[in-house]
Amino acid sequence: MIPEYQFDHCIYQLTESVLTEEGLIYAYNKCMNFLRLKSRPDTGLTVLLSPKWIFVSLLTQPYATNSNDCPVYLDGFAFAGLVNLQTIDKTWPATAGLQDDSLTVIGSLEESTYIPSVLAEGEENPLSATE
Repeated sequence: MIPEYQFDHCIYQLTESVLTEEGLIYAYNKCMNFLRLKSRPDTGLTVLLSPKWIFVSLLTQPYATNSNDCPVYLDGFAFAGLVNLQTIDKTWPATAGLQDDSLTVIGSLEESTYIPSVLAEGEENPLSATE
C-alpha cells in the first residue's frame, strides 16, 4: 500500500516467472483477496499492470457529475499520476464566490474511492507475509 493513498488499494510485485497467464491470475487473486472483493459486490476496479507490478484499486462512486447529470469517474491513468478532471458548472453558492467547488486531484481520488478501510487498526497486511 502507498501511504499517501488514503483508500483501499493493493500493489503486488511481479517477477519474470509470474508474467504468464497463470501467474497474472494468481497476482490478481492475491489482490482480490487482500481487498476482500467478494464482500464488496457494488464496487468497480481500476487495474494498472506493468512488467514489474500490478496495482488494483476500488472505484466506489463518481467524483463528479457533468452538466447532463452523467456520472464522471477517474480513469486508470489518474492513479499513476496523469490526471484529467472534468470541468463542472458552478452552482450556488459557488456562483456567488461564497464557496470553492473546484475539483482537486486528491479530492477526486478520495471521492471516487471512498469506502471504510478493510484493515482493522493494527491488522497486518496479508500480502507482506513471505510465501
